[in-house]
Amino acid sequence: MPYTHYNTDERNALQAMAGMRLPKCYMSVIPGKHLSSITGN
Repeated sequence: MPYTHYNTDERNALQAMAGMRLPKCYMSVIPGKHLSSITGN
């Protein structure tokens, strides 16, 4: 998977999902990013 930054729309979507308290594993699947890009692990 190539390295890409989150664009503004993706960051806004992640912020909305975090507000809904969705699990991080769901938050990574929806934009198609790897889980570690959200959790930092």
